[in-house]
Amino acid sequence: VVVGALRKGETNPPSDPADLLPADLVANSNGKRAIVLGNDSTVIGDVEAVGQVELGRERMKIDGEVRSGSDPVELPKLDLQTYDPKANGNSFFDLQDGNVAKIVGSARASGDLTFNKPLEISDGLLYVDGDLTLRDGIKGNGLVVVTGDLTITGGNTDLTNPTELGVLSGGRARVHDGGVLRGLIYAEKGLEAARITIIGSLLTGNAATGISLDEVNVYHQE
Repeated sequence: VVVGALRKGETNPPSDPADLLPADLVANSNGKRAIVLGNDSTVIGDVEAVGQVELGRERMKIDGEVRSGSDPVELPKLDLQTYDPKANGNSFFDLQDGNVAKIVGSARASGDLTFNKPLEISDGLLYVDGDLTLRDGIKGNGLVVVTGDLTITGGNTDLTNPTELGVLSGGRARVHDGGVLRGLIYAEKGLEAARITIIGSLLTGNAATGISLDEVNVYHQE
């Protein structure tokens, strides 16, 4: 795992991690293994947990402090229903299945939804009252809100693509082999990410469920 922050004005990660600014890894779990960092991990900042921090023995680089037994950090808890266009009385396209390739404006699905082909969002909102599965990735700019579990596999690998997405899940989020995703990922009941670069922020709303990262680069960007 690599955790760092981009300099102001930068949009792409530098080739040398030494050019990154500090970004912190924080966990509010009070368990004995609140944060576990394996070998070959780099954090350009602090590693902090209410519980215990466990570090690998080989090729570790922590530029800041490692602190166990810290005070909890206040994290945002989002009310996903505030984004529901139906509840807000806003107009929306009623999605019955995942056969659309592009969403412009607001779209809403009642129940689970699966996209087998790439999905593009253009200044839009996709609200799914259920589980959402994206089997060939997502790109574009806008907001994806899922009241249940979210699964994203595959997707955009072009760093020059101006993808800016807010991805909010009320359940558990799984993001695998996704290339590059810019924006915010918020998962109320935990996050699993593997083989992906995330430029933005990762948040989970429940300390007990946690975040699992495997071969993941996280570059914080405001």
